[in-house]
Amino acid sequence: MKSDTESYVRLQNLYRQWAEVEKNKFKELFKAKHPQLADSANPEEVDTFVKNSHHLRVLRGKQWGAFDKDREAIANSLMMAPRETATHLGLSALTNLLSSDPGTDASKITEDALRSEVQSIVGEGVDLPEELDAAIGEIARAPTADLPNMAAFLGGLVAQEAIKMITEQYVPLNGYCVVDLVDSWTGVIG
Repeated sequence: MKSDTESYVRLQNLYRQWAEVEKNKFKELFKAKHPQLADSANPEEVDTFVKNSHHLRVLRGKQWGAFDKDREAIANSLMMAPRETATHLGLSALTNLLSSDPGTDASKITEDALRSEVQSIVGEGVDLPEELDAAIGEIARAPTADLPNMAAFLGGLVAQEAIKMITEQYVPLNGYCVVDLVDSWTGVIG
């Protein structure tokens, strides 16, 4: 790329002018929607907010369990992130089986029972990915194993997300965070 000082300064001035237009538009909208708050707001804070607004994200969360009830979302997630979705579905199937009969011994749950529960979650006619077999195999092998390293990792992850929410800094995870410490990967779905 080739440029000269005059072109660079002109481009910089255009960016400044456009930033000023956007800031004025924001102030108009702010005053129209919240007149008392706009009058009492510190102008320097408003300028800083507008300057850093490119970091803002809108996160529209879902109620816990809503993802498992939305079969279309699950089918889309199976295509986009099959490994993460398969792990989530396997764990959801285990939870459903254990909660349907509280006296059930988790070590007695078979891969076939988990697979049929997953099929009932996703619905008939949905092709299940190969990754589901690996996820179900691991869950059937150690269905309720609480390993210290996994507990430490998840505790740190939850603490990190809580700090993000409390301090209102950084962008929190939006969806289900699926963790596989066997293969050392994480993913977000939903």
